[in-house]
Amino acid sequence: MRRLFLILLILCPFLLTACMGKGGSVQTGQQNATSRPQWTTSPPRQAGYVFGVGSVETYGNTRTAIQRAQEAAKVDLLSQLRVTVSGEFQTSIRVEGGDTQFASIHKVVEQQTRSRVQEIEMAGIEIRETWTNPAETEVWALARLNRAQAESELIFSLEDLEDKLLSRGTGSGDTLSRIRHIIPSLRELEERRHIQQQIAFLAAGSRIPDREKGQRTDALQAEIRKLLASLTIRLDGENEDAKKMQGIMAQTLNHMGFTLHDQSPDLIIRLNLTMTPVHRNQLFHVVSQAQGQVKTPDGRTLYSLRESGRSSSSDPSVARDKAVEDMAQKLADALALGLFENL
Repeated sequence: MRRLFLILLILCPFLLTACMGKGGSVQTGQQNATSRPQWTTSPPRQAGYVFGVGSVETYGNTRTAIQRAQEAAKVDLLSQLRVTVSGEFQTSIRVEGGDTQFASIHKVVEQQTRSRVQEIEMAGIEIRETWTNPAETEVWALARLNRAQAESELIFSLEDLEDKLLSRGTGSGDTLSRIRHIIPSLRELEERRHIQQQIAFLAAGSRIPDREKGQRTDALQAEIRKLLASLTIRLDGENEDAKKMQGIMAQTLNHMGFTLHDQSPDLIIRLNLTMTPVHRNQLFHVVSQAQGQVKTPDGRTLYSLRESGRSSSSDPSVARDKAVEDMAQKLADALALGLFENL
């Protein structure tokens, strides 16, 4: 009995400690696992910061889900700053102030890319916290951005961009040479506009002080618009269908901001159009094929145009008119896109 008593006396402290440790560990773990952070339903508010919250399902891979949740939190944060993290950046060729003397022609851009604005803001984002629900079926992440730091970096990028624009200027020589010179500026001016939007947002309604460099860049942009609007084009229809379409295409080009001029044009567009009528199922169809060449006055071919279309109507004359209008618009868009890509 004495030997048994001594054994129990020695073992009891270890058994008691093990029992207490096991019980405390389970209780704490359950509390952490079941306690849903408040930021998952109500993002925090902190002066000078922007927050983003992202969540994804795990689909059995928690580690990958954490990474995806963090990216989703960044996207949510950036969406509040009016930025698309990755995707299409697209503007259309249209006229700003179509009734004014100096209408602005915008380049069509379709690029899968990230702008410099996004890269700067992404660099300043930090992941503050992640949380996985008890069943490990969903992961949440919280991202934060320092407004003042982001604004400072954006202003630095804006001034760097304006330095490039002002240094390039509008060039010299004839209209076509000067337009070739300022083509890189068109993208940079669009990028500048996006940076200015982000700075205005980060300023939270506060008035942004005027900058002398910014005023000079605004004046340069106005000069570039005038230069684009001064480009003159002559249309030469090479067959009957093309000649019939000339008037409508001229109106379309004028609406987009191009200037049509028969004497001493900067560009000459030679068009050939074939329109084939087809009567089928009580409808009149017109299948159209257009080919064209964009040339300089000295006869050098800059690039070629090729478009096709199809229009239908119960009235043959309406089908033909629709085909002409559709083809004129397609050719005008192709002309503008090719102009800025091939000069």
